[in-house]
Amino acid sequence: MKNGLMQNLSSFKNLPALDFLAAGIERGETTGIGQLFIENGTAAPHIKWSPQLEDLKSEELASLLRYWESLRKDHKLPFSRQVDPYDMQLDLGHVMLMDVLDHGYDFRYCVYGADIARRYGRDMTGWKTSAIGQGNYIASFFLAGYKAVVQKQMPLFTRHVPPPWVNVQEWHRLILPLAGEDGAVSRLLVGYVAAGVRRAGGRA
Repeated sequence: MKNGLMQNLSSFKNLPALDFLAAGIERGETTGIGQLFIENGTAAPHIKWSPQLEDLKSEELASLLRYWESLRKDHKLPFSRQVDPYDMQLDLGHVMLMDVLDHGYDFRYCVYGADIARRYGRDMTGWKTSAIGQGNYIASFFLAGYKAVVQKQMPLFTRHVPPPWVNVQEWHRLILPLAGEDGAVSRLLVGYVAAGVRRAGGRA
């Protein structure tokens, strides 16, 4: 499966390669996804399940985790109906809220933070992940991480170095699952924060 992963990831739907990457992330491994980064001249990403506040190294992400924990209380997951982005009293510039589609093979951006949009170069609110970045190793990493969180139903923290033309040293991302009424993950609450400036560049 490792051979030709990028060719296999040219489509996001019904893809054994995507399942392979997501399963590796579920196990806490970065071998599969790390290969894609290394093949593109970038260090393998870091992942951590159920991060603690001290793991996040960002007040924006720490605040988001505290908010999620305050909703969860004694339940395994908070319910998606509990989340009102405009009542969160957090900096929404670094926040995305995503609907889970196709059993975790696709997602729709319901909220796309202004700071993320500024660095990416466009506002993706209303877009599906299947409509953007197909075959791109960064997009594949994002989608596999989201799918892994849907399946494992646990928070996931990731760090990755972007391509050399991006003016960010490292991206930190916190993915928090939200449950529907049936208990399955129906939405993701995601924080995405730039750590350090590298040089003038392009999209994130």
